[in-house]
Amino acid sequence: MNDLQELTAILETLGEAASFGDAGESLVRWARDYTGAESAILRLLQPDADAPWLMACVVDGASAAFARDETVIHGGECICGRVAAGSIDTSLPFYTEDGSFYWGSLGSLSREFAPEQVGSLRGRCMKELFESVAIVPLRA
Repeated sequence: MNDLQELTAILETLGEAASFGDAGESLVRWARDYTGAESAILRLLQPDADAPWLMACVVDGASAAFARDETVIHGGECICGRVAAGSIDTSLPFYTEDGSFYWGSLGSLSREFAPEQVGSLRGRCMKELFESVAIVPLRA
């Protein structure tokens, strides 16, 4: 199946979903299947007057401890939050010009870049030994 057919198929599946939860589960399952990733998480950015926070609404393939610890996080605590809020520097090589994050060796990120470039990290992904990580914001 080619990329356009894949995209068409997931959009049809999402459009036919009976609920947001069903759509989220379908999207996460598709993302794992399409990319070959071991795990995928769908997070929602919840804007707040003081600071945004992120809620993991679908977790597939991650450990139960990771899912528990990452259910709700402050938006400024990690790269996930900065990507979701669009608070990134796209001149850095781990960010795309469209606002996504991708790095193929997460363990090397802190060694290769200054702390002010990387920003704050919760470090939970590193504790789980995630290496190739992509964070892609989906915007309406």
